[in-house]
Amino acid sequence: MSLHRLMLNLSGRPLTPSILSSLSTGLSPLNISSLEFLNSRADEVALLEALRGSGTLSAFTAERPLTVYLKVGYDADGKNKLDDASYLEHALGTSPLMVEAASSPNLKVVPLLHNPETFLQTSPSIMKSLSSSLSHLPSYGLSTNGLPLPPSHPLHFPQSLLPTSPNFTHLHAPLNPLEPAYSVAPLPGLTRVAYRPLTCYPCLGTSDTGDCYSLVSAPADDAVGGGEEGYRRALNVALGHFDVSSYSGLDADTLEGVSYVRNMIQGLDGREFMSFKSYERHLDAEVVPGLHGMFEEVDEETSEVLTEYFKALGAKVRREGEAKARRMLEERA
Repeated sequence: MSLHRLMLNLSGRPLTPSILSSLSTGLSPLNISSLEFLNSRADEVALLEALRGSGTLSAFTAERPLTVYLKVGYDADGKNKLDDASYLEHALGTSPLMVEAASSPNLKVVPLLHNPETFLQTSPSIMKSLSSSLSHLPSYGLSTNGLPLPPSHPLHFPQSLLPTSPNFTHLHAPLNPLEPAYSVAPLPGLTRVAYRPLTCYPCLGTSDTGDCYSLVSAPADDAVGGGEEGYRRALNVALGHFDVSSYSGLDADTLEGVSYVRNMIQGLDGREFMSFKSYERHLDAEVVPGLHGMFEEVDEETSEVLTEYFKALGAKVRREGEAKARRMLEERA
């Protein structure tokens, strides 16, 4: 498969000078000529200001415009509102990018209806309603996780429900070995925009956790964490360091903290993380706040013990995550 165009997902990411430069000059052999963006007034304004201030838009033409795929459907609270006609009309009618594209031939904005499969069971006719409400647009598309799901899945999106109107021009769907959305029958005249080529979400994109498997792995570096043997060594050192029976003369609060950390380490050792990403999320949400809440500060030896343990644990989680991804690939082969 040859790749001649690269789409950047800028949702929640700053538009850095290097990205702006790549947009205007192109990266050989990849040509960055499209962006993916979530509908957000503040972010859209910031994007336009960056594009104008850098002169990036002037590098494009009407024949080769900068394409922005604008995903619409979710409000600021993360609720899908595609079933609300007034929401969709307001989101598109007040979008700074849509307004700019109406007067700038250098910019093409393609709205993508985000996860319409959410409503298929409760509103079977929603696709007809959406297609009708967007009939005035020159072009629009769908962004869906539902195509690769089996028909028995409640979030399956049947290909038969894809709009047939002439202005339905783009399909934004996952494309990787575990989410073969592009195994659907050819769709003449439809531009397919792939995402997640190197990662796969559990439950084929329907997991509430947001965790994902990486489908790319690097050779194991046993120098990081020392491999399995290194992890066991770091674990034993940490458990020994936080063994309350080895301490005497400490106040009750400190002993409680020592016991807390030992229990936490034992829990981490017995926990099966779905991916390295889920491990990082657990650290940020529970482990780090828990440690900060228990201790105002720790001595140098304790700091070194914890640093070495988490380094070894991180390497272990990464190895196990890559092994799980390989097994999933082999099972689908």
